[in-house]
Amino acid sequence: MSKEKRPAVVVELLDRISKTFPKARVEVDEPKDFQTGFWFVDVHLGESLVVVEWRPSQGFGLWLIRGDERFG
Repeated sequence: MSKEKRPAVVVELLDRISKTFPKARVEVDEPKDFQTGFWFVDVHLGESLVVVEWRPSQGFGLWLIRGDERFG
């Protein structure tokens, strides 16, 4: 999916992440149906991983996974 079709709230989130944490590596998992699907943004910074989930009907969810808590 092209970046132009991302919801404004996701674009704003990515912009704020890049400005606040310029050294972070960010991965976006886009849904097939961008209007109703769930979006996941993985933010890798140092030994930590922050996962942000956004659902159009429910808003944001947030998980922090520290380096020693990762799995897989």
